[in-house]
Amino acid sequence: MRVITFPKLPDNLKAGDILASALGPGPNEGVTYAQMAIRLPIAQKLKKAKASIKLEDAEWTELKGCVERTQWLGLSEEIFSICQAVIDAPLDKEKDKQDASDE
Repeated sequence: MRVITFPKLPDNLKAGDILASALGPGPNEGVTYAQMAIRLPIAQKLKKAKASIKLEDAEWTELKGCVERTQWLGLSEEIFSICQAVIDAPLDKEKDKQDASDE
């Protein structure tokens, strides 16, 4: 599990909404049913998130891949910091400790 802590942003920007948009298809692309099945639940979680979000490793891997592939329309320090938060998201150490004790 990964924990993404969103950077402080102006009131008119919401990190979850921006990241959810990265899960959509790129220019001149479509999205398959299988991609929708994976990405829609992630997008829904992102849109509900406030200051941070916990994602399962597979969800984080999908989001990270989409963030890295997205071609943003311009240079933006805010979007860069949101993307950096995803890429650098640490493992949830509490979850790892709990999983280890369950074994």
